Amino acid sequence: MSDAKESERRSGVSIRDAAKETGIPEKRLRRAAKNREVKTVEFGGVEKIPISEVERLKRLYA
Repeated sequence: MSDAKESERRSGVSIRDAAKETGIPEKRLRRAAKNREVKTVEFGGVEKIPISEVERLKRLYA
């Protein structure tokens, strides 16, 4: 992975990518983010879910 992509990945993943990784529907994750049930960060004007939060979701819904 390039340094730029690795840096971006460390900041978090898109809601779409988080949905793919966790198996949780994208629409449900977007709603949860809007309701502040899922932590998000803004990176470069894009809302992302931190890797730690993706891991938490995987443990909860595995």
